[in-house]
Amino acid sequence: MERQCCSKLHKEFVASDYVSAYTNVLAVGNVVADFICNMSSAIPPEHLHLVGHSLGAQVAGIAGYLVQQKCQGTIGRITGLDPAGPMFQQNKKPYRLDSEDALLVDVIHTNQGQFGYIGKCGTVDFYPNCGEDQPNCFVMRTLDKDIALGDLLEVPVENGINEMFHESDAYMGESCKSAPKHQEYILYTNGEPPYGRGPQGPLN
Repeated sequence: MERQCCSKLHKEFVASDYVSAYTNVLAVGNVVADFICNMSSAIPPEHLHLVGHSLGAQVAGIAGYLVQQKCQGTIGRITGLDPAGPMFQQNKKPYRLDSEDALLVDVIHTNQGQFGYIGKCGTVDFYPNCGEDQPNCFVMRTLDKDIALGDLLEVPVENGINEMFHESDAYMGESCKSAPKHQEYILYTNGEPPYGRGPQGPLN
């Protein structure tokens, strides 16, 4: 099966601070939902896999909810990478990522309680290193407005990491399609490459 990786970031939606970015999330979710509905006759929503990090994960969730309302379709899968927590933590389900936003919502929590959402919000939730502080990672208290999100996204792609999107090997997120629904998993990583501990690593 052919896979296509699509990423588009409009500069008008790149905010210089978190609060401004938060206020744009619903608008961006609407745009994404409209785009998906407009192409639904060619690509059914259930064939789509949305991947979002932080605020992008919340955008994906809102888009998933709105697709169900706008064109009566359901996105096949949403992967939330450390969904944003501040200001979303108390939001009701339509206004944040939730397990009902797609047929499968898998979430990887890596910074909960700081910038990440605290607790379960997917059909399958993973907590590397208990989902909080990660080995050898420092916490950014602020994001310099000169460091645009687009710049952060371009760096790994230019370094060849984009090839991972076309690998057929099963990684944690990919293999969770066969995992029992509504489960939570804790795993542990190394503090330097290779980060994965492999089959010999702790499983509890």
